[in-house]
Amino acid sequence: MPATYAHDTGGEVIEWLPAPPYRRWRDVGVLGYDREGLPRDNFRGRWAPRNGTFTDSTVRTGLRLEEQASRLTTEVPIGPAPAGYSKSWLPKAIAKRDSARWVYEPASVRRDLTAYAAEDRRWVIEEARDAGRYRKIRRPIVIFDSKRPHLAQSRAASTAARRSTSGSLARASVSGC
Repeated sequence: MPATYAHDTGGEVIEWLPAPPYRRWRDVGVLGYDREGLPRDNFRGRWAPRNGTFTDSTVRTGLRLEEQASRLTTEVPIGPAPAGYSKSWLPKAIAKRDSARWVYEPASVRRDLTAYAAEDRRWVIEEARDAGRYRKIRRPIVIFDSKRPHLAQSRAASTAARRSTSGSLARASVSGC
């Protein structure tokens, strides 16, 4: 069955979700607003701005969920940029069927990604460090030089191997920690 069909129903075709219903779903279901656009008091979602940016980026770039979730921080466009779209490379190691390709991120999503990287993500990393969560990762990918992010080091208990992140190295990102 094509991906446009739900696999567990009678085969109803989903052609397109127009922007207004998508934004309503994102605002109510992900960001915690009510139907009038006001914050709900009973919303218990955590990191709503991050999750909203994730869904916007997924919808606006056309990346598959797993592709979007597997990108390293060095593969996501952040920082100041001109209006329009930012181009970044999706490596074959995370692209479905090894289909490495360019990804075009809208300026509005790039602004949200930049805000998250500068504020919330820094706080999350500090909290995880303080709690010792990174020490529990058996083979972390550590990026030593953000200007040369294709070089990473996977540290095992007895050996350390330097590999390209576009190769077959597992993609558990702890870059930035």
